Amino acid sequence: MNSRKSSRYELDGFDLSIVSAAKNLLTKLTQPNVLHPSQLVSVAKVLHVFSRLPRVSEAMEITVEITGPRRKFGEITTYHWWTLKIEDHQIAISSGGHFYRPSTGGDTFSTMAWVAEPGGPTEFDDYLDGLGIVPDVQSFPDAAQSIDFSADAYGIQVTDSENALLDEEEEEEEEEEAEPPLQVIPVDASGRTLAQLVDVAEVNRRKPAYAYGIEDCDLCQRSLNEVKLFVDGGLRSQAGWVNMCPSCFEKHGHSIGWGKGQIYARQSNGRWRLVRGFPPK
Repeated sequence: MNSRKSSRYELDGFDLSIVSAAKNLLTKLTQPNVLHPSQLVSVAKVLHVFSRLPRVSEAMEITVEITGPRRKFGEITTYHWWTLKIEDHQIAISSGGHFYRPSTGGDTFSTMAWVAEPGGPTEFDDYLDGLGIVPDVQSFPDAAQSIDFSADAYGIQVTDSENALLDEEEEEEEEEEAEPPLQVIPVDASGRTLAQLVDVAEVNRRKPAYAYGIEDCDLCQRSLNEVKLFVDGGLRSQAGWVNMCPSCFEKHGHSIGWGKGQIYARQSNGRWRLVRGFPPK
């Protein structure tokens, strides 16, 4: 068992406001129907650590990642993420997101990063002043206050090497949710060109991977459900990473491959499965 450090965390009034916001966010996660039971075990441990500050708790390694829904503000599309991580006795909170506008392209951004370790001052990096173009950017306390898990679909990922229940639940979900036969169904000439790049045997050998929260082409705003295929990739003429329908990829896309562009196909269960552009084995 890891020994407990005797020193305490050095937290000032600002740090305590960050800690309070983290506890608020973690408490929301423990509300009914937000987490799987296995995730609740690990999140409760993280909440325990934050609740005991500035006292030092037992060492652990747990990460809680929350990804918000895509939101549109005119031609601008954004989504945000928040990460709470405990590694040994280091406690870290970070947040950021993704911004896309057709005229300038898309890119990820960081909002803040806060790190605390026993016996020393905290570190805080704040990037809010440089994010004036992001219409819904917020400080971490304001974001934690505004998040409503019952009203919107958030992606929640919990990593905890000491929680075997997480692996059990993932295995049970994979058994319960049988993968439907692969579908790659283009609806136009551009789609057929993309479909020809798909190696069905290769896709079936791979563990299924999916894209979430996908609705419209970032370039022409066409519903991607209508075209059955899309590319999440870079552009030829400018920096940025966007979701493109087959027609827009043909006109503006860079290429297909890991780190360049991935093809996703809509399946019979409504999910978007990765079918080309896999990571190297």
